[in-house]
Order: sequence, then C-alpha cells, then structure tokens
Amino acid sequence: MSDPEGVRQHAGRIITFYSYKGGTGRTMALANIAWLLANNGHRVLTIDWDLESPGLHRYLHPFLVDKELRGSHGVIDLVREYAKAATRPAAGGSEVLHPDEVSNLARIQRYASSLEFPFPNDGGIDLVPAGRQGPEYSTRVSTFNWDDFYDRLGGAVFLDALREDLRSHYDYVLIDSRTGLSDTAGICTVLLPDVLVNCFTMSTQSIQGAVSVARSIRNLRRGQPIRIFPVPTRVEDGEQTKLERSRTHARQLFEPFVRALDRQDSDKYWGSVEIPYKVYYAYEEILAAFGDRPRQEGTLLAAYERLAGIVVGSPIELPITMPETRRLRWLADFERRAPLSPGELVISYAPRDRIWAEWVAAELSRVSQQSRLVEQRASMEEVDRADRILVLLSQEYTRSREAARLWRRGQEREYDGPGRFVVPIRFDATPTPAMFEERDVVELHGVSGMQARESLLAALDLMDVSSSPGAGEGQTWPRFPAALPPIWRVPARNPAFTGRDAIVEMLRNRLHRHPTAQPLALLGLGGVGKTQIALEYAHRFAAYYDIVWWISADQPQIVRAELAKLAGQMKLAGSTVNEQVDAVLQALRQGSRFPRWLIIFDNPEEPEQIRDFLPDGPGDVIVTTRNQSWTHVTEYLEIGVFERAESVELISRRVQTLMPSDAEAVAERLGDLPLVVEQAAAWLATTAMPVRSYLNLLDTRLPEMLAERPPQGYPNSAAVTWSLSMERLRESRPAAARLLELFSFFSPEPIPTWLLSTPRMVEELAKVDRAMRDPLLHGALIQDIGRYALARVDPAINAIRVHRLVQTVIRDAMSVEARVESRVQVQEILAATSAARQGGVDDRENWSTYEELRPHLEPSGALESRDDAVRQLVLDMVRYLRLRGDLAGSEELAEAAVKQWSTMFDTEDALALRLRVQLANTLRDVGRSRESLAISEEVLPRLTELLGPDHFYTLEAAGGLAADYWLYGRYREATTLNQQGWARWRSAYGDDHFRTLMAANNAAAAERFNGRYREAFQIDTDNLRRRRKVLGERDYWTLHSAVALGRDMRALGDLEQSRALLTNALRDCQVELGDDNRLSLWAAKSLAVTLRRMGRPQEAVALLDDTLRRSQKTFGERHPETMQCLLESACLHSALDDQALARQQVEDVLAYFRETYGADNPLTLGAANDLGMILLRTGDAEAALPILEETAEQFADVLGDDHPFTLACRLNLANARHATGSQADARRLDERTQGKLVERLGRQHPTTIAATSNLAISLRDTGALHDARQQTQKALEFSRQVLGDEHPNTIAVRDGHRIKVDIELEPL
Repeated sequence: MSDPEGVRQHAGRIITFYSYKGGTGRTMALANIAWLLANNGHRVLTIDWDLESPGLHRYLHPFLVDKELRGSHGVIDLVREYAKAATRPAAGGSEVLHPDEVSNLARIQRYASSLEFPFPNDGGIDLVPAGRQGPEYSTRVSTFNWDDFYDRLGGAVFLDALREDLRSHYDYVLIDSRTGLSDTAGICTVLLPDVLVNCFTMSTQSIQGAVSVARSIRNLRRGQPIRIFPVPTRVEDGEQTKLERSRTHARQLFEPFVRALDRQDSDKYWGSVEIPYKVYYAYEEILAAFGDRPRQEGTLLAAYERLAGIVVGSPIELPITMPETRRLRWLADFERRAPLSPGELVISYAPRDRIWAEWVAAELSRVSQQSRLVEQRASMEEVDRADRILVLLSQEYTRSREAARLWRRGQEREYDGPGRFVVPIRFDATPTPAMFEERDVVELHGVSGMQARESLLAALDLMDVSSSPGAGEGQTWPRFPAALPPIWRVPARNPAFTGRDAIVEMLRNRLHRHPTAQPLALLGLGGVGKTQIALEYAHRFAAYYDIVWWISADQPQIVRAELAKLAGQMKLAGSTVNEQVDAVLQALRQGSRFPRWLIIFDNPEEPEQIRDFLPDGPGDVIVTTRNQSWTHVTEYLEIGVFERAESVELISRRVQTLMPSDAEAVAERLGDLPLVVEQAAAWLATTAMPVRSYLNLLDTRLPEMLAERPPQGYPNSAAVTWSLSMERLRESRPAAARLLELFSFFSPEPIPTWLLSTPRMVEELAKVDRAMRDPLLHGALIQDIGRYALARVDPAINAIRVHRLVQTVIRDAMSVEARVESRVQVQEILAATSAARQGGVDDRENWSTYEELRPHLEPSGALESRDDAVRQLVLDMVRYLRLRGDLAGSEELAEAAVKQWSTMFDTEDALALRLRVQLANTLRDVGRSRESLAISEEVLPRLTELLGPDHFYTLEAAGGLAADYWLYGRYREATTLNQQGWARWRSAYGDDHFRTLMAANNAAAAERFNGRYREAFQIDTDNLRRRRKVLGERDYWTLHSAVALGRDMRALGDLEQSRALLTNALRDCQVELGDDNRLSLWAAKSLAVTLRRMGRPQEAVALLDDTLRRSQKTFGERHPETMQCLLESACLHSALDDQALARQQVEDVLAYFRETYGADNPLTLGAANDLGMILLRTGDAEAALPILEETAEQFADVLGDDHPFTLACRLNLANARHATGSQADARRLDERTQGKLVERLGRQHPTTIAATSNLAISLRDTGALHDARQQTQKALEFSRQVLGDEHPNTIAVRDGHRIKVDIELEPL
C-alpha cells in the first residue's frame, strides 16, 4: 500500500511513539492515530519495533489476513537480512556493501502487509510487525548482536537508507518503540524519527523517566533537531488533588520542550494532548473508532482526534461514513466471544472427508467445545437429538441423497436467536448447492489453517481460549488437511475412487492397533484395487503424518534407490545409497524429527526381496501384493471385488446418462473387478457406445483373454477391456497404439515423457504415422493413451505409467515376431538415448537421465541383448551407479551382466572384458581390493593381446590395475603403468581429453607417492589449469585436482598456500557435492593435516572429528579411507597430548593395514612409524626402538634409501636411539638423515628443519658444542621464517627438545 508511483513527490514524516515505562497506552495511541490519518486520505506505515514485547497487530487484527502473524516476517528479519548480507563478501571482493545493495536491503515494503479496509480518498495502513510469531521468534531477537550491527556491519548506513526509504513511500510512518533505554529504543528515538510522541502516566517515575529520555534525545540530536511532544496518557481523575499536582509537576519539567514546539498557549496544548483513562478499553485491544460513536465529547476517540491534529499540525477528525450497524459488527470482531453453551454438536461428513471432520472436532475440542462425528448416511437420525449440526460440504457430500434430506430436516429445527442450527462448511471448490445458497457458508477452501480455524470459531461464536502454539497450522494432530505433510511423495489421488469406505476404515484401525510399525499387507489379485485403496488411505489421512512416501517395489533393486531419495528429503547424511538407506531406517525407527510416518510398498513379489527395507518405529507400513506368501510373514487384509452397488455407482458417475440396470449388467459381466469396472466406464464414456453393443463385444472377444485363468467366480478378465481399447486406439490413433506396445516392454515404473521426443523413438512412431515427426503432436499422443485408461500420465513428475497388467495384455496380443522386434526396438531406444548424451556418465548433468532409464534396463531385456550399443548402455549404467555412490547397485548390475554375458559371448569378447574392468572398479571402491586385483591382473593381458596396448579399453584397464598396485604398495609397477598410460592417452587422444587429464592426475599421484613432490606439483598445477579450462571451475574432477595440488603444497612444505587452496576446495566440494561425498571427505581430512602441521590443532580437531564420523557412516568403519582418517586422528590427538587415545587409534589402524595389505605395505609401514612416534611422546622409547628399527629397514627396501618416508622414519629412529642412551648412534644417523633431507627437500622444508634441530641436540650431547650452536641457530632461523615464532616445532628448537614427525600416506 505504498505510493503507487513507488516514490512520493514529497518526503513523509517519521513519528516514533515512545514511553519510558510500559502500561502507558503508547501502542494504543499509535494505532488510533494511524487509523485517523488513513481515514483522512493519508498513506500510513505502522512499524512494531517493540521487539521484546510486540503487540501492535492486536489493535489491527480484524483487518489482517495473517491475524496471529504466524507467517508474516518483520523488523527482526529485516535487520537480520542486512546483517547476513553484510557478512558475506560483497561484489568485486569489497568488504563493504555497495550503496545500491544497501538501499535494496532497506526496502521495508517487502515486509509490509496492507490492512483490508476501504479507507476513503486512497488512504490506507500498512503494518510491518516485529517478526513472525512462532517458537523461534524470541531466539531470533535475543541472539541478534546490536553492537556488531553498529560497529562492524555498518548499521548506521543501513538505517540512513531505511529512513530515506520510509520517507519516500509514505505520508506518515508511525513507529512503536520499546520502553526504557536500549539499542532498539535508540534507533526509534534518535536515529530515525522526525517527531517523537513521548507518552507517560502521572506517576513520578514515569514523568521523570520521560523527561530524562527527552533531554538525552535532544542532546544527541543537536545537529538534527527533533520535535518532541510530551503526551500524558491513561489520565484517571478519581483523585483530583493528586492529579493536579502531577499535572503541574509534568508541565514544569516539560516546559522547555513545549516551548520548542512554538506553542503560544501552553495550557491549551496540555488540554489538547491529554488522553483519559477509560475502563472499557482495559480488557481488549479495540480501536476507538469502533468503540466510540464519532463527534462525542469526552470519549477516547475525541482525545485521539485532538492529539493527531497537534502532532501533524492540522485538524484531524474521523469522517462519518460508516453506518452504526456496520460499526457495531466490526466492534464484535474486536471483542472476545463467549464460549458456546454446552450442548450436543454433531459433525456430519462424507466418508471420503473423514479427516476434515476430525480436524474440525480437534479444533473445537481445543476451545473446550465437545462434538460428535456422524457419517453422512447416519446423520438423519441424529438431527432430532443434536443441539446444533455442522455439515461438511464437498463434492462427495452434495451428490448424496442424504444431503437434501438432512438439510430439509435441519430447516425445521432452526430457531430464533444468535447462530443457526445447521452450519454448512465448505472446504473444496464444489459449487454450493442451491438449497444452501440462502445460508452463509463457512469457507475453508483456499485459506491457511489459522484462517480456517478462525473462521470456524467465528461461525460458531466460540471464543479462542487455546494457549498452545501452532493452533490450526500443523503442530497439533491432525494437521490442517489442506496442507500436505512436510515430506510427501504419493501419486495423484484417484478422483473416481468409489466405495471401499469400510475397508479404508478397517485399514486405519488395524494400522493404529500397534504403537510401532507392523507391516500390513493388502492382498488380492491384480486389478482388485489394492493400490487404489492404499492410495486413497494415504490421501485421506495424510494430515496424521509427517512423512508419506510411496515406493514402487516390484523391482527390489529400485527399492533401495527410492529409500535413498527419501534420505535427501529428510536431510540425512550419506553419500552412498547404502548409507542413505541405513540413515532413513534409523531416523524412522527413532522418530525424533518425524514422529509419524507412512511408507507404502506397492506390489513387491516375495517378502524376502524387501524384508531388510521394512522400517520399524512410530509409523505405519502398507504393502500391496498379489503374493499369498505375505500371509505367513505379516498381518494382512484380503481385498475382494467391489460390492455390486459400488460397481454401479462408479459406472454411473462416469456415464451419467446410463440407466442403473445397464450399469449393473456391465458390472455383472465384468465380475465387479474394480480396475476393469473403471476401465469399462472409461470406454463407455469415451466412445458413447450403447451398453448392449458393448456387452456383445465382451461376448465375442472372451477367447482372447490372458493365458492365465481368472480367479474362481469371475467369468472373464481385465484383458477383454484392454484389448478392446487397444483395438479402438489402433483404429483412431495408430501411433498411440504403437507407443503403448513399446511401453509394454518398459518397466511399470514411470517412463519419462521426454523419451517420446528422442530421435530413435520418433523414428519408430513415424513408421505408423509420419506426422509424429512433429514434436507438437506428442502432447496429443500422451492424451490419447490416457483416454482409454490404458496408461496414466503423472504430471507431477512428467512421466507415464502403464500398469503391469495392461503391459501383459498388450504383449500377449502381439505375435511372437512382433514381440521380439518390439523388445529390440525398446533396447535400441534406451541405448540411443544414452549415446546421445554428450559427456555420457562422466558429466554429472546427465545423471538424471541415467536415473530415469535405470528402472527400465532389465525389464527391456537389455542384459540379454547382443547389440553393442545396448551392451554399452549396460556398461554405462554400471559406471553411473558407482559414480553416484550406489556401489551395491553397481555391483549387483555388473555381476548380473557378467553372468548373463558369460553364456552368450566367448572369453575374448571386448565388451565383456571391459564389464569386468568396471566390476573391479566397483569392488575396489567397496574395499574388496583382493578381488579387484585378481580381476585386473587377469583382464589387462587379455585386452592388450586382443586390442593392443593403446586401445581405450586397454588403457582403462591399465589404470585400474595401477590403482590396485598402489593399494598393495607395489609402487614401482604402479608408477610404470601410470607413466605409460599417461603417455599413451596423450598420444592417442590429446592433452585435454578427459581421460588424458585423469591419467595425468594418476601420474602426479605416482610422483607424489615416490617422494618426488616437485614433479607432482608441476603435473597437478598444469592439470588443474587444463581441467578448469575444459571442465569448468566447479566440476568434480577440477575440484579433485585442487585437493591434490593442496596435498602437493603441503608435501613441499608450503603450508599456508596448502591451507588457502584446500579451504576453498573444501567449501566448493561441500556446496557442489555435499558434505558426505568422497572428495569432500578427502578435502576435509587433507585440510585437517595442513592445519595440524601449521601448529593449529584446535582448528584441525573439530574438522577432523566430523570428517571421521562422516567417513565411518559413508564407507564403514573398516574401509581404507576411514582408516586413513583414523590415522590422522591419532596424529592429531598426539599433538594435543592425548597419547592414550592416539595410541589406541594408531594400533587399530596398524592392525587393519597389516591384515589387509601385508606387513611390508607402505600403508602399514606409515602406521608403524606413527605408532613409534606416539610411543616416543609417551616416554616409552624402549618399545618404540624395535618398531622403528624394523620399519626404517622395510621402508628402505620398499621405497628406497632416500625416499622422504624412509628419511622421516629414520629421523624418529634417531630419536629413539637418543632416548635410549645411544647418543653416538643417534648422531651418526642424524647426520646422514639431515644431509639427505637437505638434498631431497631443501633446507627450509619443515621436516629438514626438524632433522637439523635434532642433529644440533645430538652434536651438543656428544660434545660438539660449536657445531651444535651453529645448527641450532640455522634451525631456529628457518623455523621462525617457515612456521612462525609460536609454532610447536619452533618452540622445541628454541628449548632444545627433539622433534618427532609423522608420515601421511593416502591410498589412490
């Protein structure tokens, strides 16, 4: 309601209403003056800046849409938004926000709500509340740092911009300030206003406090004068003598302020602004414009009119435009309603609307009004006994004959006086039947839960006496039915669902019988309506749940993925599918965040296939199935066919011109099978075929039923109706019929609609209809296949669903040759779709495509295909599942394909060999490295012989074998493979090819593992540059190169550059990939190492503890990457002097590596070195010495005599010899080690500095004091330069303590 032009032609005035103490009527004065100004044609903004005790909205609530401010943001959100923006880096890297951005943040109209009232002459009132009133409000206010807002975030600049914005959009801005002295009161009284209305009562404390504040404001605003109006309020004349003394006292103290207002007659001023106390207004927040008649002297309204005129400088009166009856109706909205007298209140409802009836009853119970729910068909007999009846109008209710009968009987019970006997309530868009039009209908459609509650109570003249928060908004049970649960994924409701009310009620009662989840199976033959009953239950009782999640469970491998999707909705951690599934099941079991949930498994076959995925906890589980085996494992409900009346009702609804006898004849012929009955009704409605002709068709087409016999008692099956529909579709829309034939070879899972526009699909459809080359016609095609109820379009996910029974009928109607041909064509369509995606699986943008194709792979017979393109799709899907973290799914698919292909192709088939390479990659990732090594060693020679060493498949396999070699410490062989591979990739595909860049990464890793850190740094630097250019800044592999380069920098001793790069890389990984992604965890662990080596262990420990916890959840506790993280945790806790925990952790790691990779694996040796280091720190040098002796010798054998790891271990060995009294031996070893470190790493590397300091100590203790001083001086100088004065190593050098070093190894 700001100025329609956006900016006013003249500046408005900002007026703050302030009081030193509460209870002065300050807020009431502001609200009334705002009302008077708006009624005089002014645009007024009211701001509730009393953040600790907001209440301005109470005076305006009849005209607010959000009366309780449950969803209205305000002042605290305004300043918090600015503070958040001010703490982020500004555009261009500036630390200060641009003035335009500050102005944009100061646009307060974004938080303003306009009052719904017809003010004259374009007047109006906007309200900016203190903030959204909810459980979190007080926390948001109390935790806001006003000092930080002013001192660090430039709050004064923001307030200047806010002041200009206020003035430019409104005639008057009235601010309700907090009482007393505070930061917020200072904003309202000093920084923002042009005018201050200083309210006070006649007590001495109130008068003197108000004067003191006025003086302070005047002094603070000397450069910017402010008009201060002292206003005595709540003036009570019961003690006239004391009142006059108080008046005199106040006038004396405020005399300078009144004089500053240029008031010639001081007594007239005080007589004009005094606000009397009226007992009537003490009990409710009522505007005087509605509590008093206008033009009556001695009223509160008259006093506010005088005060408004004084403050704005011109006469203000309330226009007499409102009829007295209307004023009294508005007044009733301000006043509390008396509770309804006790009596029998009946709620009449249709079964489909049961949840609405329960919500109404619950809301009435919250205000102590008892009620009784009566189903529509039983309502007539209740009319005479009830004192009042609520009728819940809906489409279901109004089409019933009982509705008219109940209404007529209710009319006979109407009585004189307030309220009505029959109160109609409508909660959907159903037009009001003519019989109800004479009565005001309570509208609950299209409003919030809070608004609906208020309307309900108002219609019954009930007073809201509820004190609990969240009334009507979903924090009580049941939730407001129009609002879906917070987490909801359920197919659309079937609007034609008919009958089954007794079964739905039985289902509900059986589910609620158990306090924890006990799966309940809906059992019956296909087409009997099991899925529809579960679907109706989910929609009908959604308001009782926090989560309702639907899983199509006919393919067990899909169930895991569907539960993993739920993890994302629940904001649960876990980057692999298994971890996400475990997190979901645990969260459902605990029920802390989501205490009520419903999981529906639709159509699983064997119980064993989903047994591990059935959750337990405080929720419900429904299973729909045809398999009788479920009767042995859980409770079940046997679902039979329709009652005949239900069949007739369903058909009659779809074909309203049909005679009941004809509908009954159709139902009888179809055996009351619900799915068939609905499809028959669809056929009759679409074709307008006479019933007799339809029955004749059924008689003549029965031999073409499905091969399986129908259940006992059913004369025919669903196949008849579906076959007829397909025949009609072939005649009218052959392309649609062909599309359904193809869809019958897909999975019953959703088929994405975009698949219709793929070139291979278009090519196939164009064979029967050339017009299908026009993509504009594809929409009509989708409508055609849905028209005969042969397929269902789900617009929520842009997909088409074809029921599995329909697919069976369509396939069986095809010839053997046609079935074979169609299956092949579907495989080719899927394969062509994958092949058309540029970048394939390696481009994350394509992952959604593979996710949608995944359910259709096995049903299409792709694993049995001999077509290379289709087989490539299988390979791509194995890789996709591995890359997205579904390692179990990747392994299952790869194993199944390997088994199938082994029966179809010889042992030298290239694609079969490549499939085994992909299986090895997956096995390696899940920690089954022995199996991956065995496969890699077998496959690489065969691919080399078959395709040559430079072929893509061969190079891919060589990279996998190199990874296995790295894990098992066979560094020389791994290095050779990496170097050869990189050269061959570059030669065959160029420097910037995706695979060449990956090979370069591996080559850099080889250099790093071999201790050639400078060479690794150079390769990784170039690789990062190329990946940024080719892949982009935020691509997964670009971030991978950044993390690797940060590792190189640390290895070279450049700790600050390592920290900066890894900090940025970790942030980007977490944003792009999530906290639990493998690369994010590696980046976090690597950054923790750098921070520890910089001497900042406290920062490192918080980061690493979280990383270790996430690694354990993501990979498992016995995974190589988890163990590497645990090893760093041991080093970190040792640095923090928690040697007991450090020793326990490192011993666990050492045992795991020794068992997994062998005693001489570098991973094992690195852990052994770190154990020796920790033993030295505990003072147990005797135990450390043999460990370090053996480890140093093994390092030299495996990696070489001058490898940095060998030298680091010898450094610790010298420490152990020195500590056990062998100073001479220690000196000789120190001299050799320090010399080689200088050659390998340079004098200023942190490890070399440590070796130099240790050598100095050995020289000192063996009598070479002069040399010792020289070495100490060098070490101290370098340590200060590289690490800083306060680094633990610098302090150790200065204090003459020997330094121990750890070894960090990472598996490839």
